[in-house]
This record gives sequence, structure tokens and C-alpha cells, in this order.
Amino acid sequence: MVAGMELIGQRHALFPDLEARVYWAFAAIVPLALPVRVAVEAWLLRLAREGMPAFGAALEAREQLRSELAGLLGGEASSYGFVQGTTAGMVALAHSINWRSGDRVVIFDDEFPANTVPWREAARVYRLGVDVLPLATFASTPELGLASLEASLRRGGSRLVTVSAVEFQTGLALPLRDIADVCHRYGALLAVDAIQAAGIVPLDLPTLGVDLAVGGGHKWLLAMDGAGWVYVAPAAREQLGTAMAGWLSFEGGPRFLFEPGHLHDRREHVAAPRVFEGGSSSTAAVVALLEGVKLCRQVTPAVAFAHVQALHDRVEPRLVELGFVSERTSFAAGRSGILAARPPAGVSLAALQRSLAQRGVVVTIPDGRLRLAPHFMSTFKEAEMLVAALPEALSEVATPG
Repeated sequence: MVAGMELIGQRHALFPDLEARVYWAFAAIVPLALPVRVAVEAWLLRLAREGMPAFGAALEAREQLRSELAGLLGGEASSYGFVQGTTAGMVALAHSINWRSGDRVVIFDDEFPANTVPWREAARVYRLGVDVLPLATFASTPELGLASLEASLRRGGSRLVTVSAVEFQTGLALPLRDIADVCHRYGALLAVDAIQAAGIVPLDLPTLGVDLAVGGGHKWLLAMDGAGWVYVAPAAREQLGTAMAGWLSFEGGPRFLFEPGHLHDRREHVAAPRVFEGGSSSTAAVVALLEGVKLCRQVTPAVAFAHVQALHDRVEPRLVELGFVSERTSFAAGRSGILAARPPAGVSLAALQRSLAQRGVVVTIPDGRLRLAPHFMSTFKEAEMLVAALPEALSEVATPG
């Protein structure tokens, strides 16, 4: 039996208290799975009983999480650090690059703002140039997207390219290996927002050539908000400074709490990305992320991805019959956990979302799309209920033509 296969389709076992009949919103906010909730409750109980003595267990959970992330996403455990979430990770990276006068950054249009705002703000603060490239070229023909990127980098001066592994609104998975090759050809770093990929799309960050990556726990990794991760490839560490350092960003930082005479010891920074762990953070969120990553590793992203594609295959033809325009790519390498579709003319997505919710179906509607995002525990029965609910909801909200 494939490891974790027993969890495929086990929606009710993992989410026994979930009220929705169909929950296909894992690209947004995940409900807490039972093993995650149990782990968080155990931590809270331990904290309630022990207080300060529980601090050692908190540190141990962090180190275990580093190893689990390395097992899921590749690389060494030391390449992973923790932040509050994806945006915090991007902000930390954007303000830690040792920028030079005349540097440029390359971003893409229509990205989630977590992967554009930090870089635009860094450009304003450090007087950087910003090139904005179209994502649509990758959706139509990946080679055109790569050609557009290379043309931008050929002009010179670009220090970093940032892109999402999976686009939040369309579900398009970007060809990261090819993008990394183009970046490195011109001496640029590749930074990746991986929140819509980690846990559902197979990723090996070192093999893909990714230099920097960030993600959060509250989507496909089955955790909760408040804990995110940062990946820094060993070769990229020398390009990061210590602008985001805090009191725990130094070797032996808390030593003065236990031994006298070390209050002012601030000599050697810990290496990135641990340097971003400069102060107190939510151990409950770290524990949740640890348990969520364990679940994803137990199933494996490859198995989860295959299951979700089978669910998409079941639903997509019915969407098209109902007048939706599917944005799922024809090439398998561009697919992800998201099936996005534009609605028929005269249909309010907000009204459709409400109508589906009244029928116990939870979906999301970012940027003009109906976004369907099941996970490995989602069932074919849910797919059937969704397909049955859609025409009823459409007839309720469609504007007569």
C-alpha cells in the first residue's frame, strides 16, 4: 500500500466537526484537521500546566518542523526558518537582500499582492527599478513567458525575479525549473511564493533551482495562520543581510536568561533564514504546521495531486456544460490543486457563492473566478454533490437574458 493512501478520501475522519457538505476551499483557509487540533490542544494543555518549563518543547517542535519541511520540500533542515506567514516572509526577504545601486527586480502582473507589495515597497525604500511582466504568456504558451522573462533580464541589472509557484486565481503552475535556469543565466535570484503549491504539488526546491521561497500553513499544509516558513538555498545566504534581526537572531541569544554576564553578547548572527526568527512567535501555530506537514508527507504531494486531478476531471466537464469557461491548462505540468472557471454571462459570483453556501457547498471566488480547491481527503461524493448543487444555484442567481 502506498504510504498515506488510507487517508485519501477520508474527509469525515479528518474533519469530523466540519459543517459543510462540500468543502473545496483549501486554497483559501483550511479547517483544522483532527490530528492538528489534537496536537494544538495538547500543547495548550502543556503550557497551562507547566508555563516556562514547556519552552524546551517549543524549541524542539521548531527543530522537528525544519526536518519535516526539508523532507516535504527538499534541501537541508538548516535552509528553513520561520516567520508569521507568507507576507512576513516576503517582507523579510525584500529587506534583507544586500541591494546595490541600480539593481532591478522583476515581478509579474496579476499576482497575489503578498508577492508584489513587499518588492514594490523595497524598490521605493532602496531606489530599485521594477519590471512588470505579463503572466498571461505562461498560461497560453510557457515558451513565450520564458522568452519575455529572458528579454527583460537581457537588459541587465536585474537582481531578483519573484513569482508564485501556483497562481492563486487561475491555478496555473509555473515552470520553475525553466524560470530558474533563465534567472541564473543572467545572475538573478529566483524567489518563489509557494503557498499555493506546498503540500499539493510535488516540489523539490533545490532540484528546481529555487534560491528563496516562502509559504504559510493555513492552506494546503493543513495548519493554521500565524506560522509560515522561509527557504534560503545555501548558495543564496551570502546575498542576504541582517536587517530583520531581532534579539534571538544571534548565536547564544537567550544565554543571558540563564547565566550572568551575557546580556550584551551580540557578536555573531545566526545564518539566514534563522536570522528572521528574531523574537517570540506562536508555538501553537508552529505545532499545527508540524502536524499538517506530517499529514502531507504521509500522503505525499504526488499522491494528493493525482487524487485532486481525478476530482477535477469529474467536475470540469459539467462546469463547461453549464457555461463556465475553464482556465485549467491543457498541459499537465501547468496544473495544480486549483480548478478555476469564469462564470457564464449574467451570473454574479458573489450571489453564486452565497447560493452554494446555503446548500452546504464552500468555494471561493477570487478575481472573477469560481475557484474549486479540493485536497487529498476530499471525496468523489463531494464532487457529485457539487455538480448537483451548481445548476440549482445558477438558476437561482442567473440574470434572465
